[in-house]
Amino acid sequence: MNIREAKPADFEHLLTFCSDFKTSPFTFDQDFLALSSGEIRYVFAEEFIKSNSSTSLILEEHEGPGGFITVSINSLLSEVLGKKIGSIVLLAVKEPLREKGFGKMLLQKAVSFLIHSGIEIVTVGTDIYNLPAVNLYESNGFRFRMGWHIFRYFRGKAPTEKQFFSSVQSYDPERLALYAEKINRPISLLKEPSIDKNKFHSFLTKNFLEKIKNGKNTALEYLFEEKPVGFININRDEIAEKTLRLKKKVYRILDLIETEEIPSRKIKTEILSDIISRKQDAALFEMWVEAGNADLIKALEEAGFRLSYTGLSFHYS
Repeated sequence: MNIREAKPADFEHLLTFCSDFKTSPFTFDQDFLALSSGEIRYVFAEEFIKSNSSTSLILEEHEGPGGFITVSINSLLSEVLGKKIGSIVLLAVKEPLREKGFGKMLLQKAVSFLIHSGIEIVTVGTDIYNLPAVNLYESNGFRFRMGWHIFRYFRGKAPTEKQFFSSVQSYDPERLALYAEKINRPISLLKEPSIDKNKFHSFLTKNFLEKIKNGKNTALEYLFEEKPVGFININRDEIAEKTLRLKKKVYRILDLIETEEIPSRKIKTEILSDIISRKQDAALFEMWVEAGNADLIKALEEAGFRLSYTGLSFHYS
């Protein structure tokens, strides 16, 4: 067998491997799949494979592709951080060829491809349940950096009564300082010792403001007696909507921040309940959380969210 770079004519064939992704964030949760109005579409894989910033390498056998790996280069983030960042985003091998070293061949070829492209840090995420993948990465030079969860809300629990805020308004940019330093998304690069955390935080803050200004995100500020006590920032997960063929919307909560004026978990729980009651057009809410963020996890659970998926992030550098 040999490994070659995929061409556009190969893309549709590679998408037939998507049914092998049994433990991805889009396929592991049965309640999530039950929302689908028909057969799910593997939009997440299609976007990666067809992206101009991605390259797929194919394991070629006589009958056609026996597996593939897709890598991506994040040019914008690389420029901001002054360090070239790449990622492994998809890896699949046909079942008859598994446990024969072909996954290792693809992984090593992909890492070599990225390094020869100047990449200094390679990131990859996988499912905590996918032990063969975890073992593959750890045995080939990848180091664990972070665990993370996806919590999802499916309508049913009654909203929490409001006690710690009295009014809600659109986000006020003049109060950015209250929230910007607390932006704490589950991004494994923030755990990488060689990354300049200040540059990364500035990048997140700028991106955060641009998305709100351009109407891509909805941001609300919560007040008690005219004093700000908390903030939420959400956007639509159009990939999830397309995957499930939904007519209703899927909202992802990006940031949930309190100002420490009142007990933090209480205000977080109330803000979550409030946004759920406001967005009646939603089929689903979800939030990605670092595994060690116990306070936020408890607030999500109190608001009716449940754990739907756990992932692990590894780095090669």
